[in-house]
Amino acid sequence: MYLFIPDISSNILQGLDAAHFFSLRVKRNEILKVTDLKGTLAEIKILGYDKNSQSVDFEIHKQEVFENKARNILYQTVIDKYYLEKLFEVLPFMKLKEIVLFYSQHSIKLKPNLERLTNILTRSLEQSESLFIPKITIIETKNYLQSLEEIKPIVLDCYLDTKSSSNSSQRKVALGSGEGFDLELKPNENIKTQGNKQAPNSKLLTNNSALVGPEGGWSQEEKDFFINNNFQFYNLGDIIYPAWLAGFGYFERVSRGS
Repeated sequence: MYLFIPDISSNILQGLDAAHFFSLRVKRNEILKVTDLKGTLAEIKILGYDKNSQSVDFEIHKQEVFENKARNILYQTVIDKYYLEKLFEVLPFMKLKEIVLFYSQHSIKLKPNLERLTNILTRSLEQSESLFIPKITIIETKNYLQSLEEIKPIVLDCYLDTKSSSNSSQRKVALGSGEGFDLELKPNENIKTQGNKQAPNSKLLTNNSALVGPEGGWSQEEKDFFINNNFQFYNLGDIIYPAWLAGFGYFERVSRGS
């Protein structure tokens, strides 16, 4: 376990950060591994503490700075508070560079408690011995679709029936349902056909960004936007992932390249 210290060079912890150390019952002369979640890993020795003033004094024995190699970006529609918190508990296992929360037309209109979510993420990063905290971005505007055009993340866990699309082809995509689906798209070397299913090959799994929609599905406007702007889609297979776990399912496969 790596404990979080905002400023390792200060040699002192105060306030809530010190209180966290007290809750773990650290002792004088104890040797601990700590990180600032900006790439620094240090080994420190606890010199003393004062619970009344909420302070912990320490000295650095050794430290090393690492490069952040995370490249994954998760675009996640805002979901129920309980499940949003569960999502932030598992974020360290997705090796994310950034998580982007946005409001789709059918998503819950909840204002995320960024401070609480950051605290949950920090504790989970400590447990998983991570050295970097992903950037957290919230898109509060209604035109979130335009911000996706350049990156074109892989669309996960949605059901598209675009018969009213401006494109003449009728296309239906079922993702994460395990039911199988028909798909008429422009030829794409990243997709191969298996029976009546479309199975992404390993090339597709080099995409480091994923888009997860709401439990209630996308609006017709959103469906048309994805199709008409040539977004790609990934089928998570027979396992039906809830919205808060779909990104984890995808990035776990990206890490395996399968």
